[in-house]
Amino acid sequence: ATSRTYAGVQDANKNQDLNGVQLITLPWFITASSPVQQAINKLPTGALQEMVALGIDSFYLYPRLYQLERFPYHTVTGEAGEWRMNAQRELYRSLPVAKFTRGHLVAQ
Repeated sequence: ATSRTYAGVQDANKNQDLNGVQLITLPWFITASSPVQQAINKLPTGALQEMVALGIDSFYLYPRLYQLERFPYHTVTGEAGEWRMNAQRELYRSLPVAKFTRGHLVAQ
């Protein structure tokens, strides 16, 4: 399924109908809450959670750009995916596959 299948609401009762569905989504939705994520979840971000995760990653990626440029096989794992840089200095992001089990997203 597409990432739009899941709105980011972590409610096992509301997500029961999604059991068995696999999708590619942000690690933000499938990992245990980090202190940053817990603080952000208290704000009224709603459907903007994907943008918040990208913003957090940009904050953490900036000081690591030189490292990514110098070591092309190095990756940085963030809230919005796993990041790497190619020879043209373009950033690429890989997303994990997740599956709904008992109303919860679980990494595959």
